[in-house]
Amino acid sequence: MNLALSQIKMNNFENAIDVLNTLLYYEPTNVKALYLRGKSLHAIREYELALQDFKDARNLKPSESGLFN
Repeated sequence: MNLALSQIKMNNFENAIDVLNTLLYYEPTNVKALYLRGKSLHAIREYELALQDFKDARNLKPSESGLFN
């Protein structure tokens, strides 16, 4: 997760997506990873994929609605 966050801070969104894809392979219900991948996908204009990640994250943990504001 820290590697993905550092890649996002450096605007290396494709690298962050690769890291998050690996993380989500092993932890498919990791809400923060889904959110960060959605954020990274949005940054590279993959809007439909980003929206799906945001929806999946919200469905997994609706109580974390502050994460999506």
